[in-house]
Order: sequence, then C-alpha cells, then structure tokens
Amino acid sequence: MDANADLALQDELYPELDDRIGVGVIVITIAFFFVVNAVILRLSQRVVTLKMTSQWRWRNLAVSWVHADICALGIWYCYAHYRHHIQVLTDMIDLRPYPAYILLAFSTGYFLYDFLDHILQGQSMKQWEVTLHHIAVLFIFGYNLLFHTSVAFSVLALIVEINSVFLHFRKLLQMVQLPFSHWLYRTTVALNLVTFVFFRGAAMVLIWAGLLYSRHKFSVVYFVALGLVMVFMIVLNPVLFWRLLRSDVLRGRRKTRVQQKEADGHVVQNGDPTGTATAAARISENVSRGLGCQSDGTCCKSKTS
Repeated sequence: MDANADLALQDELYPELDDRIGVGVIVITIAFFFVVNAVILRLSQRVVTLKMTSQWRWRNLAVSWVHADICALGIWYCYAHYRHHIQVLTDMIDLRPYPAYILLAFSTGYFLYDFLDHILQGQSMKQWEVTLHHIAVLFIFGYNLLFHTSVAFSVLALIVEINSVFLHFRKLLQMVQLPFSHWLYRTTVALNLVTFVFFRGAAMVLIWAGLLYSRHKFSVVYFVALGLVMVFMIVLNPVLFWRLLRSDVLRGRRKTRVQQKEADGHVVQNGDPTGTATAAARISENVSRGLGCQSDGTCCKSKTS
C-alpha cells in the first residue's frame, strides 16, 4: 500500500506533461484578458473619469491587478497542497505538478496579452522597460513550458504577484484620487510595504539560492538569461521600495513638519505670541497704500475727491 501511495505521489509531482494543455491554457488566457479589458473599459466609463491619456493606463493596470489576484490564489493553492512535499533548493527544477504547470501557462498567457496590448496601443516604445521585462519573462517561462523544467521554480518567482495585488491596487486608488488619509489607502499602503519585503525580497533570495545551488542542471543560455533578469530585479526592487517609502511614509512626515512650522510661524511672529501686532501692522500698511500715503506720513487726496 505504501509503495502504491509513493508511486501515486511521484506521478502527481513528476507527471508526463501534455503540451496541448499548456498551449490551450495560454490561448484561453489571452482571450480571457482581452474580455476583461473590454469589461473594464465599459465599467470605467461609468465609474471613473480620467483624461484620455490615463484611460489606457487605468485599464492596463486594472487587468494586471486581476492577473495578480488570480496568481495569488493559484500560488496559495500550490503551497497549501504541496507544502509537505517540496524541498525548495532540491526539487524546484524537476518538480512539475499540473497545478503549477497550469499556473505557469496562465501567467505566460497574461504576459503575451500584455505584450500585445502595449503594441496595439502604441506603448511598447514609450514603456520600453516594461517591454524588455516582458520579453525576458516570456523567454524564461516559454523555455520552462517547452522543456518541462523549472516549473515549480517559475511558480516560486510568481510569488511577487502577491505583492502586486497591493502595489497595483494602491496605484488604482491614486488614479481615482482617493485621499491619502483614507483608511482604505492607508491599509493598502501598509500591506504593500509589508508584502514587498516578504514576497519580493524573499523571492529574490530564494531564486538566487536555487539558481546557484542547481546551476549544474541549467543550460548556459538559460543560466545567463535568468542571471541577467535577476541582476535587473535586484537593482530595480530597492529603488522601487525606496520610492514607495518616500511617497507613502516619508512624505507624510515631511508634510506634518512643514504644517507645524507654518503653524508656529503664525503663532510667534517677531516676539508677538498672538501675531496680533504683526497683523495690525500689515492692515495699517495696506490701508495707507490704498490712500496714497508717503513714507513721511503725508497722504494724497484721492483723484475722485
């Protein structure tokens, strides 16, 4: 019985993958996101008022948010279902259960859709860094799907999408001009920063560790390509985190200090605790100027008198 159970587990964790399923998932995913884009376009025209230049960005970001939500659910399922059978540094290359394979094909379909959307909307050159990112990701994901390797490794990389749920939602709230002081925005900001550290940071560490540990199992081309992508992400992520921290946390503190200084300036002006003397002097000066008074105290009559 134990031997049969072990054999069944091996078949589940290391099945013979059917390429037709992967291709089918990719095609269905591309069609699905074009439908999602159309639905968001229709809904946003009723709910959100944006400039023409921002409408495509809103739709593109909303579609990315939907992808991140679905990926987060898929990653959680894979973790909950296979957490007792995964050795992160040893099984990431050969492990290829169908749920992970389907999730990888789904994300590949999304990146293909987004790549096409950028081209169709004339944004591929304007957002060249996104285009380069998509090309690199599609090369790596496509290679893994084609050769049935590093499937679980790719799903490990997709845990960054858990952070993207809050990263994209934060930007959508900004685009609809939700006040920064609103509880929903503040909660999203907090979750964004926490998940950024745990899921983007942790993903980078685990991928680098797995890449170095299993380098003998990779082809030279794949190892170099993945290494270059990782270097790019290691440089990009700290910069992105600093911008988020400066925008959502440090800006609030700077604004508070400026407001406090302005308040202090109104309270204490030239030794006058109430500011009454200064205000009275300004009023007197404005009245004198209106009457045409000179510096020696003599005033001219109004031309209308």
